[in-house]
Amino acid sequence: MSEWNSRRSLFDPPESLDSWDRCTGEPYRLIGVDEAGYGPNLGPLVIAATDWRVPGQCLPESLYEILAGGITPTAQEASDGRVLVADSKIVHQSSAGIRRLEISACALLEAAGIRVQSFRQVLAETTPNRQGEISAVPWYSEDVSLPLSGAVEEIRQAAQRLHATMCQANVALVGVRVDLVPAALFNVELERYGTKGRVLSERSLRLLRRMVDRHPSPERTRCVCDKHGGRSSYGALLAAAFETNRIACVRETPQLSEYSIGSVHVRFCCRAERFVPVAAASVIAKYLREVAMHAFNRYWQNVVRGVRPTKGYPADARRFYAEIRHALPRCGVDERTLWRRR
Repeated sequence: MSEWNSRRSLFDPPESLDSWDRCTGEPYRLIGVDEAGYGPNLGPLVIAATDWRVPGQCLPESLYEILAGGITPTAQEASDGRVLVADSKIVHQSSAGIRRLEISACALLEAAGIRVQSFRQVLAETTPNRQGEISAVPWYSEDVSLPLSGAVEEIRQAAQRLHATMCQANVALVGVRVDLVPAALFNVELERYGTKGRVLSERSLRLLRRMVDRHPSPERTRCVCDKHGGRSSYGALLAAAFETNRIACVRETPQLSEYSIGSVHVRFCCRAERFVPVAAASVIAKYLREVAMHAFNRYWQNVVRGVRPTKGYPADARRFYAEIRHALPRCGVDERTLWRRR
């Protein structure tokens, strides 16, 4: 693991990095990372990253405007057939069901070349080399057919409109990667790092590194992540994730932390979902978390008759756990496999 020295005099960034809004005219990569399921005690933490190739004249925050013919951040405007891409809390309300979230997430996945047919198939394309590990979790051993809502035609139309808009704007969604962290692995990581906030940061930045490494190129890469709680310093975490101490700190404030690693520029900011790649990651992470909870509830409802489904958040998670606890030995499941300790 590399040690990172935060003294800016060691590796002052080039002047061109002082403002990330400067454009060179050359196409660049824009990567966004976000999570779903940080708070629950049951079910997985899901982190997603989306990788976009955008024209050089396009500022990161102007992507909503450029793609306005195919996406919208406003729920009221999504009724015209555009894909709703925003913070998942806007896209999905439990009382309204999964349909709207599913249309948005599946349209984004299909725009990235990922056909949405089943949970296992989507994970195979977004979490390579982890299929055996995930399938070993009892409630993921049986596949889930998608889409859950049956909105096949709406997803097709939304994906076609999004694809056409992106082609017209010379924008491409070139990749989606996901880190699904089941409870057992979450607990192992918690023992290793001590806090759930550190677990989130470590897993997020390792996913970011994998996404950056998918298409190594001389193009400038700009990465946007939501702030992880109250953390303002990410240099040491980036140094460990990217296995380098050549981290240049641009700024670290309560609102914004920025770093450069060669041609890779990373920003951690509040309300990062105002950037399309982060909002898209938020939608996909939330959708896959919801599908994972569908599989989780289906498994336990087959084991314990009459148990009401759960979203996994603390109060209801305790109710659910109390109702199924007697069946754990019969299923060969222990508490560490089921219950996230924080």
